[in-house]
Amino acid sequence: MSKIKDFFDNHAKVWNSYHKQCDFDAADLAARKISVNENDITLDVGAGTGILIPFIQKYKCSNITSIDISSEMIKILQNKFPRVKSICANYEDENLFKPESFSKIIIYNAFPHFPNPEKIIKNAFCQLKKNGVLMIAHSMNRDKLNLKHKEVGGVVENHMLISDNDLKTAFLKAGFSDIEIEDKTYFFAFGTKK
Repeated sequence: MSKIKDFFDNHAKVWNSYHKQCDFDAADLAARKISVNENDITLDVGAGTGILIPFIQKYKCSNITSIDISSEMIKILQNKFPRVKSICANYEDENLFKPESFSKIIIYNAFPHFPNPEKIIKNAFCQLKKNGVLMIAHSMNRDKLNLKHKEVGGVVENHMLISDNDLKTAFLKAGFSDIEIEDKTYFFAFGTKK
Protein backbone atom coordinates (compact mmCIF):
# COMPACT_ATOMS: atom_id res chain seq x y z
CA MET A 1 0.00 0.00 0.00
CA SER A 2 3.01 2.33 0.31
CA LYS A 3 3.06 2.92 -3.47
CA ILE A 4 -0.64 3.81 -3.40
CA LYS A 5 -0.08 6.14 -0.43
CA ASP A 6 2.80 7.83 -2.27
CA PHE A 7 0.70 8.22 -5.42
CA PHE A 8 -2.08 10.04 -3.58
CA ASP A 9 0.31 12.03 -1.39
CA ASN A 10 2.03 13.28 -4.55
CA HIS A 11 -1.28 14.29 -6.19
CA ALA A 12 -2.95 15.80 -3.12
CA LYS A 13 -2.12 19.46 -3.77
CA VAL A 14 -3.72 19.39 -7.23
CA TRP A 15 -6.41 16.78 -6.51
CA ASN A 16 -9.28 19.25 -6.29
CA SER A 17 -8.43 20.56 -9.77
CA TYR A 18 -9.17 17.08 -11.18
CA HIS A 19 -12.79 17.18 -10.06
CA LYS A 20 -15.44 17.54 -12.76
CA GLN A 21 -19.13 18.32 -12.45
CA CYS A 22 -19.97 14.61 -12.71
CA ASP A 23 -17.94 13.99 -9.53
CA PHE A 24 -20.08 16.46 -7.58
CA ASP A 25 -23.32 15.23 -9.16
CA ALA A 26 -22.55 11.60 -8.34
CA ALA A 27 -21.50 12.51 -4.77
CA ASP A 28 -24.82 14.26 -4.23
CA LEU A 29 -26.72 11.31 -5.71
CA ALA A 30 -24.75 8.87 -3.54
CA ALA A 31 -25.69 10.72 -0.34
CA ARG A 32 -29.30 10.88 -1.47
CA LYS A 33 -29.49 7.22 -2.53
CA ILE A 34 -28.12 6.01 0.79
CA SER A 35 -30.62 8.30 2.57
CA VAL A 36 -28.10 10.05 4.78
CA ASN A 37 -29.89 12.01 7.51
CA GLU A 38 -29.35 13.88 10.78
CA ASN A 39 -29.52 10.67 12.85
CA ASP A 40 -26.72 8.93 10.96
CA ILE A 41 -23.18 8.25 12.07
CA THR A 42 -21.37 8.15 8.74
CA LEU A 43 -17.95 6.89 7.70
CA ASP A 44 -16.40 8.26 4.49
CA VAL A 45 -13.80 5.70 3.35
CA GLY A 46 -11.06 6.82 0.96
CA ALA A 47 -12.22 10.37 1.60
CA GLY A 48 -9.41 12.08 -0.27
CA THR A 49 -9.70 15.85 0.13
CA GLY A 50 -13.34 15.58 1.22
CA ILE A 51 -15.42 15.78 -1.96
CA LEU A 52 -18.27 13.78 -0.41
CA ILE A 53 -18.50 15.66 2.89
CA PRO A 54 -20.59 18.69 1.75
CA PHE A 55 -23.17 16.32 0.26
CA ILE A 56 -23.41 14.27 3.46
CA GLN A 57 -23.82 17.54 5.36
CA LYS A 58 -26.45 18.74 2.86
CA TYR A 59 -28.71 15.97 4.15
CA LYS A 60 -28.26 17.20 7.74
CA CYS A 61 -25.73 14.57 8.82
CA SER A 62 -23.08 16.17 11.01
CA ASN A 63 -21.60 13.05 12.65
CA ILE A 64 -19.00 12.20 10.01
CA THR A 65 -15.68 10.39 10.23
CA SER A 66 -13.34 10.41 7.23
CA ILE A 67 -10.48 8.00 6.61
CA ASP A 68 -7.80 8.00 3.93
CA ILE A 69 -4.40 6.37 3.56
CA SER A 70 -2.84 9.61 2.28
CA SER A 71 -1.63 11.98 4.99
CA GLU A 72 -1.42 14.79 2.42
CA MET A 73 -5.05 14.29 1.39
CA ILE A 74 -6.13 14.24 5.05
CA LYS A 75 -4.28 17.53 5.72
CA ILE A 76 -6.29 19.23 2.97
CA LEU A 77 -9.53 17.66 4.20
CA GLN A 78 -8.83 18.86 7.75
CA ASN A 79 -8.23 22.42 6.53
CA LYS A 80 -11.50 22.40 4.57
CA PHE A 81 -13.57 20.61 7.23
CA PRO A 82 -11.98 21.14 10.67
CA ARG A 83 -15.06 19.81 12.51
CA VAL A 84 -15.04 16.47 10.68
CA LYS A 85 -13.14 13.73 12.49
CA SER A 86 -10.44 12.52 10.11
CA ILE A 87 -8.03 9.61 10.35
CA CYS A 88 -4.99 8.77 8.25
CA ALA A 89 -4.98 4.97 8.09
CA ASN A 90 -5.40 1.99 5.78
CA TYR A 91 -9.03 0.85 5.89
CA GLU A 92 -7.90 -2.72 5.20
CA ASP A 93 -6.48 -2.80 8.74
CA GLU A 94 -8.73 -4.50 11.25
CA ASN A 95 -9.90 -2.94 14.51
CA LEU A 96 -9.64 0.67 13.32
CA PHE A 97 -13.16 1.21 14.63
CA LYS A 98 -15.27 -0.60 17.20
CA PRO A 99 -17.96 -2.98 15.96
CA GLU A 100 -21.29 -1.30 15.21
CA SER A 101 -19.83 2.22 15.17
CA PHE A 102 -21.62 3.53 12.06
CA SER A 103 -25.06 3.56 10.48
CA LYS A 104 -23.78 4.41 6.98
CA ILE A 105 -20.43 3.70 5.31
CA ILE A 106 -19.70 5.21 1.89
CA ILE A 107 -16.70 4.40 -0.28
CA TYR A 108 -16.75 7.06 -3.00
CA ASN A 109 -14.38 6.95 -5.99
CA ALA A 110 -11.94 4.78 -4.06
CA PHE A 111 -12.91 1.09 -4.05
CA PRO A 112 -10.56 -0.24 -6.80
CA HIS A 113 -7.55 1.20 -4.96
CA PHE A 114 -7.92 -1.37 -2.19
CA PRO A 115 -6.00 -4.57 -3.02
CA ASN A 116 -8.33 -6.74 -0.92
CA PRO A 117 -11.96 -5.82 -1.67
CA GLU A 118 -13.35 -8.70 0.41
CA LYS A 119 -11.54 -7.41 3.49
CA ILE A 120 -12.91 -3.90 2.96
CA ILE A 121 -16.47 -5.20 2.75
CA LYS A 122 -15.95 -7.47 5.77
CA ASN A 123 -14.58 -4.56 7.83
CA ALA A 124 -17.56 -2.43 6.85
CA PHE A 125 -20.01 -5.14 7.86
CA CYS A 126 -18.41 -5.43 11.30
CA GLN A 127 -18.41 -1.66 11.82
CA LEU A 128 -22.03 -1.13 10.78
CA LYS A 129 -24.90 -1.07 13.23
CA LYS A 130 -27.93 -3.30 12.64
CA ASN A 131 -29.78 -2.07 9.53
CA GLY A 132 -26.68 -0.08 8.56
CA VAL A 133 -25.85 0.34 4.88
CA LEU A 134 -22.58 0.10 2.94
CA MET A 135 -22.43 1.95 -0.37
CA ILE A 136 -19.70 1.73 -2.97
CA ALA A 137 -20.10 4.56 -5.49
CA HIS A 138 -18.24 5.97 -8.48
CA SER A 139 -18.78 9.02 -10.64
CA MET A 140 -18.58 6.91 -13.78
CA ASN A 141 -19.60 3.41 -14.77
CA ARG A 142 -17.30 0.40 -14.54
CA ASP A 143 -16.09 0.49 -18.16
CA LYS A 144 -15.17 4.18 -18.03
CA LEU A 145 -13.54 3.82 -14.62
CA ASN A 146 -11.40 0.85 -15.67
CA LEU A 147 -10.37 2.66 -18.87
CA LYS A 148 -9.46 5.81 -16.91
CA HIS A 149 -7.16 3.86 -14.58
CA LYS A 150 -5.47 2.20 -17.58
CA GLU A 151 -4.93 5.62 -19.16
CA VAL A 152 -3.51 7.14 -15.97
CA GLY A 153 -1.13 4.19 -15.75
CA GLY A 154 1.54 3.71 -13.14
CA VAL A 155 0.47 2.40 -9.76
CA VAL A 156 -3.27 2.66 -10.59
CA GLU A 157 -3.07 1.06 -14.05
CA ASN A 158 -4.48 -2.26 -12.85
CA HIS A 159 -6.94 -0.88 -10.27
CA MET A 160 -10.07 -2.33 -11.83
CA LEU A 161 -13.57 -2.37 -10.35
CA ILE A 162 -14.40 -6.02 -9.73
CA SER A 163 -17.32 -7.63 -11.57
CA ASP A 164 -20.90 -7.45 -10.33
CA ASN A 165 -20.78 -11.15 -9.56
CA ASP A 166 -17.56 -10.87 -7.51
CA LEU A 167 -18.89 -7.80 -5.72
CA LYS A 168 -22.19 -9.49 -4.87
CA THR A 169 -20.32 -12.58 -3.66
CA ALA A 170 -18.13 -10.43 -1.39
CA PHE A 171 -21.21 -8.67 0.04
CA LEU A 172 -22.95 -11.99 0.69
CA LYS A 173 -19.84 -13.59 2.18
CA ALA A 174 -19.51 -10.68 4.63
CA GLY A 175 -23.16 -11.11 5.68
CA PHE A 176 -24.93 -8.33 3.77
CA SER A 177 -28.42 -8.68 2.35
CA ASP A 178 -30.68 -6.54 0.13
CA ILE A 179 -27.77 -6.10 -2.26
CA GLU A 180 -28.29 -3.80 -5.24
CA ILE A 181 -25.83 -2.96 -8.00
CA GLU A 182 -26.37 -0.23 -10.61
CA ASP A 183 -23.87 0.29 -13.43
CA LYS A 184 -25.27 3.01 -15.68
CA THR A 185 -23.96 6.58 -15.94
CA TYR A 186 -22.57 6.20 -12.42
CA PHE A 187 -21.82 3.08 -10.40
CA PHE A 188 -23.58 2.27 -7.13
CA ALA A 189 -23.56 -0.90 -5.02
CA PHE A 190 -25.43 -1.25 -1.72
CA GLY A 191 -25.71 -3.83 1.00
CA THR A 192 -27.64 -3.78 4.28
CA LYS A 193 -26.63 -5.38 7.57
CA LYS A 194 -29.80 -7.04 8.83
